[in-house]
Amino acid sequence: MDQNRLALLALHFVPGIGDFLVRQLVSYCGSAEDVFKLPKSKLIKIPGVGASTISTLKSSNPFLVLSIKKRITGFK
Repeated sequence: MDQNRLALLALHFVPGIGDFLVRQLVSYCGSAEDVFKLPKSKLIKIPGVGASTISTLKSSNPFLVLSIKKRITGFK
């Protein structure tokens, strides 16, 4: 599985970020990987993204999130 698909899956596991906001973030940033790389100053300009969303997103390591989910659910 490529890195962007992993990042997209990881976005769905970030608390408080639903399908609509995932689409909004990816649309604005260009890719799911770039969502995790974009600085806070740019993220805050995205409609629907507030300070708490940014804090949660920045404190979430996408690959750690997937690793935990894999252990819990047996995701391959």
